[in-house]
Amino acid sequence: MEVNPVEWFVWIYGKWFVGHPWRGFFVVLLPCLMVFSLLIGALWVRAVDKYNEEHPTPKTQAVATISELATASQSASMQAATQEAVQAEQLPSNTDGNTAKKYKRKADSSGAPPTYSVTNSQGSIINQNSPNYGQQNVEVYGDVPAPDRHLSPAASTILHNELVALAGHKFRLISTGIEAQQYAGEIQAVFIGSEWSDAGSISAGGGDGGGPLSIVTATETDMVKAVRVAFRKANIELPLNPYGYSGPVSMDRIRGVPDVVIRIQAQPNITVKPPL
Repeated sequence: MEVNPVEWFVWIYGKWFVGHPWRGFFVVLLPCLMVFSLLIGALWVRAVDKYNEEHPTPKTQAVATISELATASQSASMQAATQEAVQAEQLPSNTDGNTAKKYKRKADSSGAPPTYSVTNSQGSIINQNSPNYGQQNVEVYGDVPAPDRHLSPAASTILHNELVALAGHKFRLISTGIEAQQYAGEIQAVFIGSEWSDAGSISAGGGDGGGPLSIVTATETDMVKAVRVAFRKANIELPLNPYGYSGPVSMDRIRGVPDVVIRIQAQPNITVKPPL
């Protein structure tokens, strides 16, 4: 016996909807509302994602910066390990079975012009018309700039985990010099990502003692002590600086008095002496 679906709907209509038109209205309206709700929900989610991409919050930017630093460090480590493995496979072996300690790639005999460098200067402007009997090194003596400071991914992660437990407080960074400003930017990103409020970080000239990195205070409060411990766990020393400049009073009135003031000064030059 074949069952016609239309007959079922005829029976249902006669049983429940004859004389009750408002029931039929709800039967038609309910699916329409469901479809409309799904459409509005999908458009709402896309709108929220697009707005967050175009208007990132300081916390989102800080977390993204920490994530990019960690990813870049991991990628560089993997690339270096892969390159070492490839070079190890290309190294010739000594008669005793050990890998050769030194391996020099043969010069390209395809006729292509050589690539000149400090260690391969034959025919270059460094050594015109004279043979190269060995490696040539350029040594710089005297006062040279110190290397730039950066927060490693590991230090950023440790510092973030420690500062999150102290979230809700205010900080201020005072930096001197371009290198110090870049280093302060990395520290600022970790503070903001740990839900601290920036009470007006500034760039100020001059030196106030305390070393390249110090915390400006004459009294070690509980908060200052906790921040110093957090930096020490990240292998960064943060000595007390009782004579440091803590920022303008006008900034305190606008942003509020910071709980912690950290001063990042330019590093002194390194003196390189020639060998005796």
